[in-house]
Amino acid sequence: GTPVDILDLISLSVGGPRHRLPRVEVGCVAWVRDRATVHRTATVNISQGGLRITSASDLAVGAELVVSLTGLEPIPGVLCWKDGDDYGIRFNRSLALPLLVGWLRDQQGPRLRATA
Repeated sequence: GTPVDILDLISLSVGGPRHRLPRVEVGCVAWVRDRATVHRTATVNISQGGLRITSASDLAVGAELVVSLTGLEPIPGVLCWKDGDDYGIRFNRSLALPLLVGWLRDQQGPRLRATA
């Protein structure tokens, strides 16, 4: 995608017709707990409603998971789709926009890129 200034994106999200932050590409580790097993995965992108991960482990669509990202409380969710080694997790509750924006700032600062 085209690089986007995160501050422009935030002001668009807060002041404009867009009520949700779009998916933002990140490159960090996500620990995904599936019952008693914890998988180390790579985060591809995140939004208020979920995230896309890459994992060498085989995860089952429909599984109830808990996602742990450094700097955030554990987030319960459901594995919605699988495409090769990529997986989509939908959070049970959307993240609050200020919480997500603060976390993104901590992760990568102004180098973030948004994808439609």
